[in-house]
Amino acid sequence: MAFIQTFTCNACGYTCMISGKKDALMSGPTLPCACTRCQSLVDVLIGFRLDDHPVVIAEEECPECEQTGGLVIWNVRKRPCPRCPQGIMHIDPEGIQVHSD
Repeated sequence: MAFIQTFTCNACGYTCMISGKKDALMSGPTLPCACTRCQSLVDVLIGFRLDDHPVVIAEEECPECEQTGGLVIWNVRKRPCPRCPQGIMHIDPEGIQVHSD
């Protein structure tokens, strides 16, 4: 079961809903990533494709902007904002929290 939370940047106010850590949905394991193309934080399915090749994050399509080549694994300890260099993403205590399968 995944736990999706609202994260908000303390500097620019950017908000997103992601797990914020390695997690899993019914469709498979996920990893939080930042997209350098659309500057969004997204959960990306990881693991193996049907052809048994491991997923390479940098080659995957961003679920937000649908472009390839822009995903990087998000630093879950430092939690940098993908939109502003000084921002830190924090769990928003008043934001939506979802227990998901």
